[in-house]
Amino acid sequence: MFDQLRTVSPEPPQKPWSEPSIYPSRSMTSEDLPMVVALHDETFGPGALTRSAYRVREGQPSFTPFCRVLFDGDRLIAAIRYTAITIGGQGDALMLGPLMVAAGHAGQGHGRRLTSESLKA
Repeated sequence: MFDQLRTVSPEPPQKPWSEPSIYPSRSMTSEDLPMVVALHDETFGPGALTRSAYRVREGQPSFTPFCRVLFDGDRLIAAIRYTAITIGGQGDALMLGPLMVAAGHAGQGHGRRLTSESLKA
C-alpha cells in the first residue's frame, strides 16, 4: 500500500528579479559613500575589515567608475564595489567586491543585477 503512494514535489517558487523600474541603479558617487559604508557594516558586521581582501584595497580610491548602487526610493539597498589592482606587475585589473545587499532585500536578484550591469560597463 505505501509503495503506491507517490510524493509530489511542489513547483519551486520563481525567484524574483530586481525590476529596474522599481529599484533604480546607477554608478556610485562620492555622495553615496556614507550610505555604502553603513550598508557594508550592516551586511558584513564587525571584523569584516580584517579579511585579506581589505589589505589589498588599502590605499586605493574608495570607488571606481564600475561601482554601482541600487535604491528602494531614497534607501540604498545594494551596492557593488571594484578596486583597481595590479596582477603580476600588470595594471588595468579590477577586484570585484564587496557585493552587499540589505537583509530585507536579499534573494531578490539585486546583487545579480548589479554584477551584470557593472560587468557590462
